[in-house]
Amino acid sequence: MEKRRFARTPVAAQQHLLFFNPQKKIHKDIVVSKNLSAGGACFRSATPIEAGTYALAYLDENALDDLKTNRGNILKTGNYFMGRIVWNRPSEKGDDPFYEVGFAFLGRNEGDLDSMDLFTHLINHFTAEQIKSGALPLAPPRPPFARTE
Repeated sequence: MEKRRFARTPVAAQQHLLFFNPQKKIHKDIVVSKNLSAGGACFRSATPIEAGTYALAYLDENALDDLKTNRGNILKTGNYFMGRIVWNRPSEKGDDPFYEVGFAFLGRNEGDLDSMDLFTHLINHFTAEQIKSGALPLAPPRPPFARTE
């Protein structure tokens, strides 16, 4: 029987993962979550990601309820979660081109100046990309002013 700090919940949903690749360029990967817990996640990715790599995961609203028990201890803002790749292995099916990736959320107490700087840089990059593509508006529309006569 596995001993885990937090129970895993099966969640199959598309998520975004950003990290620096070995050439030190930001790489954006669309991954599919396999399961989530309050301590991390397992993703399926087409990209092999080296263990120890810091990454930023953008989790959709449906995934956030599963993280309630530990959310206050995780380095996050909004739907952005900072973490570290803890393992990466090819799929157990020989003809499957995907990798399974273990992602552990980075605790607030683990965040040093370098990881905080990386966290901010990746969030800014992802947000700018979303604005540029039109997926994220620059500002919410303002309601019209009411006339008072």
